[in-house]
Amino acid sequence: MEPPHREQELGGAQFQTVVKFGEIKTLRYPNLVKGYLDQGFQVVMVMEFLDDEVETNLDLIAQGYYDDYIYQFIDEMIADGNRLVTIRPLHEMNGDWYAWGTQAGGNNDIPTFIAAWQHIHRVFASKRANVQFQLAYNCKNGQNDDTPFTAWWPGAQYVDMVVCSGYNRAGSPGYEAVEWQSFEEMFAPAYAQMAALNPTVPLGIGETSTVELAGYDKAQWIRDAFASMATAFPRLRQATWFLQNKNDGKWDLNSAEQIAAFSEGLLAYTPQNLPQELYNYLPLTDANGDGILNGDDAPPPPLPIDLNDNGVIDPAEVLPDSAAPTAAPTAQPTAAPTAAAAAALLP
Repeated sequence: MEPPHREQELGGAQFQTVVKFGEIKTLRYPNLVKGYLDQGFQVVMVMEFLDDEVETNLDLIAQGYYDDYIYQFIDEMIADGNRLVTIRPLHEMNGDWYAWGTQAGGNNDIPTFIAAWQHIHRVFASKRANVQFQLAYNCKNGQNDDTPFTAWWPGAQYVDMVVCSGYNRAGSPGYEAVEWQSFEEMFAPAYAQMAALNPTVPLGIGETSTVELAGYDKAQWIRDAFASMATAFPRLRQATWFLQNKNDGKWDLNSAEQIAAFSEGLLAYTPQNLPQELYNYLPLTDANGDGILNGDDAPPPPLPIDLNDNGVIDPAEVLPDSAAPTAAPTAQPTAAPTAAAAAALLP
């Protein structure tokens, strides 16, 4: 769901940061980042080194195989004024589900991850790109491995924030025997590991949400999560919520109570009254007739097709005439659905 629709759903409560996912070979700044910066959001760009030609690729990344794609992104960013962007490469590297995961086999291992991370950082630094780097763990290692988070630490000079992703998956496919967990129960062990990496680096939540399970109150889980973020974990500075229903769980806000709980959390614990200039999308309507305006009612994201080959995705290329912004922006956010809304927590 795009930001104007999400904030409409939340009754005007603002979030501060948009998280976008982009595959390395189609990683274009005008399509994925510019439009959100123009609207007044911070952007976390998740760089996904997905490649159909290889199963594992940490060694290729470290050797510079994908550098041309990164340089193209940087050049487009600098041409637009070199505004601050947070870069999150090689996320959830402590698992086996991505080609860059250190448990994925092949030539992937922890030393090669560190080499790949440091190489990506050097590429951005070489062009003096205005970026910050988020080191993003999964809150639990894959394969029930007990290797400490310190093993993946690439060095303080290469990291601006550390985050991890964790969900309450109780009862979801493959997790039928897992018991319901509060956010605090789920996150606390990983928080302790992240805090031990460096005494001053800011910490955050890369992705989080909860499923819906009979007998449990999702709205209360959301309220408790916001309160825990603000009180139990003093070094937290950012929390990204994954709000999209998928086959493995109903992660979005799916009732008036859940929407109210999330809105209340944003209003109570995060900066508001921000100078945002949202694109003038057509308002959401209850497309599926369930009585709730949420992500299930959102139109699909515009397609990233530069029809006139001018280097940006213009409103006329992605929106019907009736939905075109009244003040046309120079670039329209495109590509993967915007399922992640990040809240910058008040210190």
